[in-house]
Amino acid sequence: MFVDDTGDYVSVVEIKGTDWDRIKPANITCNLGSHARQVWNYVEKYHIGDGIDVCAGVIYPTAPTVSGSKDRVEDYLYDRGIAVVWYDD
Repeated sequence: MFVDDTGDYVSVVEIKGTDWDRIKPANITCNLGSHARQVWNYVEKYHIGDGIDVCAGVIYPTAPTVSGSKDRVEDYLYDRGIAVVWYDD
């Protein structure tokens, strides 16, 4: 977990070790939901508790190679206000 408070806003970034290619396609959404909830639990302390604007994100080590999985992960988290970075990109 990385938190950076600039005074104007806070960046909250969780670093995950998830290998999306090893997760069954039927379980991807469940895992994404868990990741989103974890990040927003951290975010709420600043956004709701302190009234500060928050930029939320997740860093994954490698992008999935299974067709469509990368877009699925990105779309799911982006729709929930969480930026995604692939460390190997």
